[in-house]
Amino acid sequence: MAGAAGSYTVSLDAVTQPDGGGGGDAPDEQAAAKEVVADGSFDGILNIARQYDSRDWYQFTAAESATIDIGLAVAPTADTSIRLNVFGDALMVTVDVEPGGSGTATIDVVAGTTYTMQLGAGGQAAYTVTFG
Repeated sequence: MAGAAGSYTVSLDAVTQPDGGGGGDAPDEQAAAKEVVADGSFDGILNIARQYDSRDWYQFTAAESATIDIGLAVAPTADTSIRLNVFGDALMVTVDVEPGGSGTATIDVVAGTTYTMQLGAGGQAAYTVTFG
């Protein structure tokens, strides 16, 4: 009932965005891409409702020439799919992953070359990127 006397409690949970292993949100522009190491994995969050965070950009430099897999797993709690685009000099591959799913991009990399990755979503979605 509006205006009723009593005790009320409000709680807020702060959600951090340790995109790419820490340090806050990953940039939303390719020119400012966050550096990651193409070994192991990292987590991130896209959240268009808060801070208009619809894209995360990362970059890595290939340590050696090889064929590598880049995996993307989207949390089952996501309310949207995520698209992963991988760029060299141009777009190399695109992978779309639904909530609760995973996908893999396989690319050939050249030692010393820098590659960028764009993750994009139209809602809120947590993700994990894995190099293998």
